[in-house]
Amino acid sequence: GGWEGAAAMYHTQLVPTRFEWRYGGTQVHVCGSFTGWQEMVPMTVEPAPAGGGGAAGGAAGAVHSVTINIPPGYHQYKFMVDNEWCHDEAQPYMPSPLGPPNNWLHVNPPSEPAVADSGGPGVTPALLVPGAAQP
Repeated sequence: GGWEGAAAMYHTQLVPTRFEWRYGGTQVHVCGSFTGWQEMVPMTVEPAPAGGGGAAGGAAGAVHSVTINIPPGYHQYKFMVDNEWCHDEAQPYMPSPLGPPNNWLHVNPPSEPAVADSGGPGVTPALLVPGAAQP
């Protein structure tokens, strides 16, 4: 059974992950393997950016977004837009046996921070050498 894996998931640090639907719609939800395909997470409409001039993109419609805390690893998801299953063709997707394709994404674990460009590993320890350590 898969229950052992599900229980272990709760000990994993969750990663806030942003989902976007840029193609309009009135009611937009996202659903995916990170909720066991059980829960529809409602997405909220973002206000249009100010002073865009409307030249870029044309009639793109409203942007719906939501940030969900999900465990690291691979996940599949799709969008429910006004009671129809949809996928975002601008994001990676794969065929699904149950109808429309599923989008997928890989979430990096929080224990793997992006490599910062500040100095090297030998910089900070040198500052920690105590000066008066003699007995």
